[in-house]
Amino acid sequence: MLSLKGEQGSCKSSASAVLRNLVDPNAASLRSGPRDERDLFIAANNSWVITLDNLSHLPDWLSDALCRVATGGGLATRLYVRLRDSWWSTFWRIASMCNAAQSI
Repeated sequence: MLSLKGEQGSCKSSASAVLRNLVDPNAASLRSGPRDERDLFIAANNSWVITLDNLSHLPDWLSDALCRVATGGGLATRLYVRLRDSWWSTFWRIASMCNAAQSI
């Protein structure tokens, strides 16, 4: 887990994008914070590095979910197509966050 903090204009986002592109090149190298845990796990399923940009605060649910993503946790959920089908996966991903606040 990498957390980049600094004043506005101190290249936090640029540094994070460069680091991400070294490990896991992606057209959308920086992402905004997810709306919910499911969105975070979908992002983790589709890439090796999750880079969250411009986080002004870190809700408890997101902190817990990021820990699960970084340590091999998983998610099990119902598929929308059929009520009886479910989807589950486990992850070992790298996560980074950028913010201009003093502390998250």
